[in-house]
Amino acid sequence: MRVLTHLLLLVAISQAFASVEYSASLEQKARSGDHQAQMDLAIAYEQGKGVPKDERKAMEWFQKARQGGYPDQELAQLNQQRVTLAGSRIEIAVQTYRTQNGGRLPASLAELSSSGILAESPKDPWGREIAYIRSPDGKTYSLFSIGPDGIPRTADDIVALQSGPSLELETAAGSEEPPMPWWKVWLGKIWSWLTFWRR
Repeated sequence: MRVLTHLLLLVAISQAFASVEYSASLEQKARSGDHQAQMDLAIAYEQGKGVPKDERKAMEWFQKARQGGYPDQELAQLNQQRVTLAGSRIEIAVQTYRTQNGGRLPASLAELSSSGILAESPKDPWGREIAYIRSPDGKTYSLFSIGPDGIPRTADDIVALQSGPSLELETAAGSEEPPMPWWKVWLGKIWSWLTFWRR
């Protein structure tokens, strides 16, 4: 049993060193102008994989990758996935809130935070908080990101609508991006659920 414990400890230590070495080489590639490395490093900072979680650094590396020529279509798909994940985290928090409050929806994300259900309000790919709007009747809500231009109701908005039990991702009217396939939305939900309950 003691040998097994030592073996597992050695494996864990070697993985930690490999992660540190990987993140150092990734940062070196990113600094030299490798656009894929810049994108990978941005995601690593966003998720805290191999480096400390840092949204500010993640945004900087996303911006450098985009300015350096990272394909806009791939970046748009990644941004949709990121908004979906943020929306899934909010959806889980809203459902928990409803369970604890007799089916009532929260008036705002601040209410979710003050009740302790949502530790921090998820941000969109551009560092802005996901917008939450409850319907006047209090039965449904909408989630959306105002997109990279920071202006509401433009073609680059990414809208996540909650109209009952399921979250659907759509793009704003006039956008050239097609809606995300249902299976990607559900993968985002599953990933969000797993990371939410892992804490």
